[in-house]
Amino acid sequence: MNYLGHLLVLPDAGLITLGNLLGDFFKGRVEGIEPLELRLGVALHREIDRFTDSHPVVMRSVARLGPDRRRLGGVLVDVFYDHFLAQGLDVEQLRGGLMEHVGGLPPELQSLPDRMITGRWLGSYATVEGIGMVLERMEARRNRISGLAGAEVELANHYEGLKSDLAEFYPDVVRFTRSAVLQSGRFGQP
Repeated sequence: MNYLGHLLVLPDAGLITLGNLLGDFFKGRVEGIEPLELRLGVALHREIDRFTDSHPVVMRSVARLGPDRRRLGGVLVDVFYDHFLAQGLDVEQLRGGLMEHVGGLPPELQSLPDRMITGRWLGSYATVEGIGMVLERMEARRNRISGLAGAEVELANHYEGLKSDLAEFYPDVVRFTRSAVLQSGRFGQP
């Protein structure tokens, strides 16, 4: 799952949700991340990524892609799944709960959640054209990755199959997330 997926599996846990949402922006070991709730969110993000990458339904989604795109399959499927999650979602509704906790983020990341929402970053996932723009921006930011731009054609070509895959996968990742949260001993009952 990409940003929206990480946000939606745990939408109301404050700084933990922000850590889960922004986990890709933290490099290296999590032990040095403070405060504790942010560290737990980043660690959760990484656990969700491992779960997702090894899930048989996600692997089936990757196998749907053309052979020239499969090497980027994990990244593409993450973004494509976010497309389906964005359908009919009012991303702005999620803003309030997040913004209360941005002060716990490192200063360089404090404006990012607001930009993701008010800049329509997450909302742009709702259309295939928006996914195309997301993929172009991702490729432009990463010098070592090519082949993302234009890959929205894979979403269009396999739309119903990918949508069905997400419907099967999403309850599993929600259960996994809740279990991971409860096992951490830091949270109340879901």
